[in-house]
Amino acid sequence: SALQRSVLRSIQRNYSNHAASKRIAIVGAGPSGLYTAQYLLKGQPDAAVDVFEKYPVPYGLARFGVAPDHPEVKNCTEQFDATLQSPNCHLFGNVTVGTDITLTELQQRYDAVILSYGASHDRKLNIPGESLKGVVSAREFVGWYNGDPALSSLDVDLTGSQAVVLGVGNVALDVARVLLSFPSRLAGTDISTAALEQLTHANKLEHVSLVGRRGALEVAFTIKELRELIRLPGVNTHIDAKHVDFSPTDRAWIESMRPKRRLMQLLESTALKPLVDEQATKTWHLELALSPVEFLEHRSKPGYVGGVRCEVMHLEGEPGQRQPQPTGEFRELPAELVVRSVGFFGTTIDEELPFDAQRGVIQHEQGRVVGKAGLYCSGWIKNGPVGIIASTMSDAHATAKAVLHDWDHLKRSEDIDVADVLASRYVSPVSYQDWLKIQAVEIQKGVPLGKPFAKLLTVEDMLKAIE
Repeated sequence: SALQRSVLRSIQRNYSNHAASKRIAIVGAGPSGLYTAQYLLKGQPDAAVDVFEKYPVPYGLARFGVAPDHPEVKNCTEQFDATLQSPNCHLFGNVTVGTDITLTELQQRYDAVILSYGASHDRKLNIPGESLKGVVSAREFVGWYNGDPALSSLDVDLTGSQAVVLGVGNVALDVARVLLSFPSRLAGTDISTAALEQLTHANKLEHVSLVGRRGALEVAFTIKELRELIRLPGVNTHIDAKHVDFSPTDRAWIESMRPKRRLMQLLESTALKPLVDEQATKTWHLELALSPVEFLEHRSKPGYVGGVRCEVMHLEGEPGQRQPQPTGEFRELPAELVVRSVGFFGTTIDEELPFDAQRGVIQHEQGRVVGKAGLYCSGWIKNGPVGIIASTMSDAHATAKAVLHDWDHLKRSEDIDVADVLASRYVSPVSYQDWLKIQAVEIQKGVPLGKPFAKLLTVEDMLKAIE
């Protein structure tokens, strides 16, 4: 049985880890946690590193956050596999820290605990109408099309003709691209089969507006993602020329920054000489200097969103740092679906944690949790939801460096193995070998569909694959 396997694993671990210099627990098997594990094992190869993950599957946002049509970004999972295959690294999947075992219990049984569980909640706009049906967060929408078990059955209404995406970062562009793509473009990716089914048979969207509060100089998306959206087959782009009417001061600032210069050149050329596909059936607009003030109820569908009321903004300040100022002028953008892509937000998993509730991050000094010896953090729960996988890597390195610096002072208070504690509570962790069984089933399911793999969409199905 699963419980017997768990007990056997515990015996093997107790025997193999007896000589280990230190035991380290990492909470979260996403990029941040697994990069931290990699650097720790590189610095201290004899350490025993246990990685706890709430789902039966590892990789975090590399599996559930990266867009399905960006497989090259997911190549980092090969590095993660190398770490998880290390004899001194153990995956404890399907174990929720804070529920199945407390943070205090981990701290007692490990020399150090590193919190790398990310930012799993949404920032809200806190404006009227935000609870209307059809208003979803980018975290929810991305989780839906990427097969996150908590979100794969999300009610996404694609039957309207117009959508608004609030935000001008790369995630907002991912959302727009998935909404506007022909299903055939996504069919061969690892997109959720349930989401693909709905995008194929129930997607009536013809127009997407991307809305930003500030101007072109302040957009957060990068040139690769913008180019991809502009070149999307069957889709025309509209960018109002007023957004690229740069002053001499603006142009001097643009010229001083190469990546920004190339991005502004693409925005300017698209605004002034757009590529027009006469056969296109869909469009997207970039709407800037608009601040949403209210979600409007649909005129014929009570309880559902029908549009977004925005205030037109006037921008003041230095280029790249201009702040929006209200003008008293308003515009209404019709929309039967609104995706707010205004950021993720972290939460605490223990009331004893020093936590900055305003920013949604753990209070720390260079990765060391304030006032908690032997407790560390890395990734989005440390810094907020910023950066890409490359910056996550360097941040994980910084936290691992702090742990290694403190190495000789780290000391656990108990020698009872966590596997024994979990077994006594009838919690059966999913090991890396178990994950490989889940992966084999997903690959097999993907073959007839022409997909690299077809993700199992519920925890129940994942656990069945192990049996």
